[in-house]
Amino acid sequence: MGKSSTRKLITSLLSDFNVLENRGNNNVRAAIYSNMLKLIKNPDFAVIETSMNAINYLENTAIYLKPDIAIITGIGEAHFSTFKSVKDIAKIKTRIFEGLSDNGTAIINNDTLYADYLVNKAQEKTNNVLTYGINKDSKVDLSVDNIRYNKGNIEFLIENQNNEKEVYQINTISKGMVYNALASILVLKSLNLPIKKKSLKNSNHFLKYYL
Repeated sequence: MGKSSTRKLITSLLSDFNVLENRGNNNVRAAIYSNMLKLIKNPDFAVIETSMNAINYLENTAIYLKPDIAIITGIGEAHFSTFKSVKDIAKIKTRIFEGLSDNGTAIINNDTLYADYLVNKAQEKTNNVLTYGINKDSKVDLSVDNIRYNKGNIEFLIENQNNEKEVYQINTISKGMVYNALASILVLKSLNLPIKKKSLKNSNHFLKYYL
């Protein structure tokens, strides 16, 4: 559901800082604890991709990781054979919010399955819940206008703080990457950091993670 792509995109947008992140897509429980140990190096930011293995009913590493910002990129049927229903998948994914402080931020794809449920569960843990989406009828905190699919890239408009439309570009023709770009931009906005359009445009290093 775009976890690796979103993580890599966030890291790219934070390229001016010292960032700790997963190696490859190693996102299981052991990898989460390993990355927590590496926090002793005192990075500026840690961008940690977390699988359902790491937050399932056996143990929830989010409680110990204590993220300042937690993102759910989507709910799908990739793990359906392991769990009773897609709703059960949604329930487990919301466990990531249990590590948030009262001042933490939850970021949620409003166009995914069970979006209302995800938002409600996040609001049980924090008052800072942000949503994103590309459906025109979505009432979200961040959306896009005029998505244009070109040869080898996508262009879209996002409204800035001055209520002006700015053009953004990503070098892919994947609709899913538009969602991942919105999640990543919301992270930078939550951190009150500028969005480096060049980093967004030139993030070709994660093309193999297209969904």
